[in-house]
Amino acid sequence: MLGFFPQLYPDELLYSWFARYHLYCNNASPKQTMIDLYGDEKQLAVPDLPTNLEEINGRVRHFIKQTADDWISQHTFFRFYTSFALPEFRARAQETMRTNARDSSLHMLTGVMASTFKDKKYFEYCAICAEEDLKTHGEMYWHLPHQLPGVLVCTKHGVPLRKSLAPFRPDNRHHYVAATRETCPSLAPIISYDPKTMEHLQEISLEAERLVQRDYTFDREAIRQTYLVLLQKQELARGKSHVYQRKLAEQFRAFYGDECLRILQSEVSMEGENSWLRAITRKHRRAFHPIRHLLLIRFLGETLESISSQIHTPYNPFGDSPYPCLNHAADHFRESIVSDLKITRCTDTGKPVGTFTCNCGFQYSRRGPDLIETDRFRIGRIKEFGPVWQSRLEKLIHVEKLSYRAAARMLGVDPNTVIKYSKQSIPSVMVEPSKPCDLLEIKQKQWVDLRTRYPHAGTTQLRKEDNALYSWLYRNCRDWLAANSPMPTDSNQSKARIDWGARDLRLSKQIHKAAQQLRQETPPIRITLHGIARRVRSKALIEQHLDKLPETKKALTKLSESKDAFHVRRIHWAVQKIREAGEELVEWLILRVAAIRQPLSLAVEQEIHNAMIDPAFAERSAL
Repeated sequence: MLGFFPQLYPDELLYSWFARYHLYCNNASPKQTMIDLYGDEKQLAVPDLPTNLEEINGRVRHFIKQTADDWISQHTFFRFYTSFALPEFRARAQETMRTNARDSSLHMLTGVMASTFKDKKYFEYCAICAEEDLKTHGEMYWHLPHQLPGVLVCTKHGVPLRKSLAPFRPDNRHHYVAATRETCPSLAPIISYDPKTMEHLQEISLEAERLVQRDYTFDREAIRQTYLVLLQKQELARGKSHVYQRKLAEQFRAFYGDECLRILQSEVSMEGENSWLRAITRKHRRAFHPIRHLLLIRFLGETLESISSQIHTPYNPFGDSPYPCLNHAADHFRESIVSDLKITRCTDTGKPVGTFTCNCGFQYSRRGPDLIETDRFRIGRIKEFGPVWQSRLEKLIHVEKLSYRAAARMLGVDPNTVIKYSKQSIPSVMVEPSKPCDLLEIKQKQWVDLRTRYPHAGTTQLRKEDNALYSWLYRNCRDWLAANSPMPTDSNQSKARIDWGARDLRLSKQIHKAAQQLRQETPPIRITLHGIARRVRSKALIEQHLDKLPETKKALTKLSESKDAFHVRRIHWAVQKIREAGEELVEWLILRVAAIRQPLSLAVEQEIHNAMIDPAFAERSAL
């Protein structure tokens, strides 16, 4: 337990707090400070993700009420690096920072090592903040937001940050360096930026600061789907996953400018397949630096706060249901009562096409997306007029004796359309415009009449006679349609000529033998259902008749390897190879030899951990 410790300031980096303690104690050696804080002179002075914080918390608990978890979330880079990380990695990183004395895998867990984004070379400071700190507290300190990678502007004063003389990761990793007049000279050069670049840098710095102030957690797949939805709204993507990558890259570069992207280490290539912008809009197979997430979010016109509320919100290019019925013949014309919407894609443009079907039988479509409110009342094409419209047309022409042109004006169509439909046969059941709910009865009676006209026809032939009627009944009353359709005729089934039992036993033995051969391959390859099927040259048989081969199915289920099981077997092989080469077992080398990429499951992570700490691991792996 320590007899003295300074006060922890708001938004102060934990490293800065320990550095001020080292400064006040005037310890001759950095190792003495490490012994005071950790009880271990070999502990490292890590600026961003320090570890073993519960040990320090226990020594200064009588000075401060905050817990080690409070320090982790409010005074380190933890939230910044884990807001977009996998939940299991986030939990493990927090546990490592809380309890582990030294863990070289911490930066790998958070995805820092996988990113090409570099840390700052020196601690940075705002000259105005430094003067205010001296006036308020009598000393300077390292502000956490100012040290975040990609933060180049003080959001409080709107001025560029200055580089101090203190290296962010010095050669002496055991030494804490405090913010003082000596390390933060007032004559340090000021970097100037283009006004447009300065605006972008200030907004990105503000969002990065919010990452450490609030506890955001974004699921990787959910945030990717949200990006796709927002790209679709800007016509930069279509369908479930197709992104117009070249168009996106062009607009992205035009929005930020090459200078800003270069400063933020996020330059974008128009053609390169390895561009981070391409990868972040595809399935996330690796972690991306938080600054690059923030760049894309800002480009899409969103903020952390707004995009977090849109997670899991599907993209609807035609707005929310219900939609207006645009049948001029119905008494509910322009009323929002349509809930039946089918969305397809235009084969020429790739844009969404919505088909709206009302209970009155009126069906229309238009190409989207809707950009303004009046688009909801726009018709691209009328696909079906329905009985209500047909009945109104019959009344106007044959009862009220209106001209084709006058009827066309009232029905909202071209006179030629009125002429065409007025000459067609009249439905046997007339429907008043005020009763659109009778449509189901009309359609069902039409189907019964169709069966009466073709008493010996099967369902397929009836469908050919009136495909639109069959499709409507299939969508709206499938059970009734099945009960009122012709019964299928029985076809003479040929007697089974294959002894499936004998074939099943023979094939299951071949599968066991093939799996054994696959397991002996070096380097190890994964044993999968398709791999075994190819090895026994019965892929088509297994895919098409597996239900007739119970022993074969049981063997495939038993012998097929999960991804984690294969990774564990691959790790065993890699450890043995490394030991034979006489090299040291370290995590990065095991992963490289085993050819396994991040992220890893907890089971695989544990297996690697066991390999590094258990001398007998290689011998057991070889058995």
